[in-house]
Amino acid sequence: MLTLLRLIKKEIFQDLSSPGSFFVYALVVIAFFVSGDQQFALQLFTAAFSVSAAIYVIKLFYYKPRPDNPKKIRHKDIFIRLNESSFPSIHAARASLLGIAFISRYENLMAIIFAVFIIASVSISRVMLKRHYMSDVVAGIVLGVFTGYIVFL
Repeated sequence: MLTLLRLIKKEIFQDLSSPGSFFVYALVVIAFFVSGDQQFALQLFTAAFSVSAAIYVIKLFYYKPRPDNPKKIRHKDIFIRLNESSFPSIHAARASLLGIAFISRYENLMAIIFAVFIIASVSISRVMLKRHYMSDVVAGIVLGVFTGYIVFL
């Protein structure tokens, strides 16, 4: 029974992480593009590209092991090393970008509540899944909000 509860908990936190994933972000970009708002879709793409470039440059020069694998190991491939580096959280950065984008687009209380929920749920789930430390998600949020303000506001 305990194993089943752990599995359910992990599944819930993985689902809560999904708004920060590449695929969900890409679907949002495609949805706005197809709906006729190519300018907003281009802004979303530009923001994601910019924050991803910044994060991968940081990860290239600063490697921090993930909480679920805290040993510093030598990676055979630079792409594996970049993917396995914990700092900063790209999921938290993408969630922050979506939050800022929706706040700038809809400018109402519901957009703010949506943004806070998305950013908080993705960030908390990344820590609970032991993929990031709190400092990693805070850095991702800061980078995402900063990039979002530059692109959207």
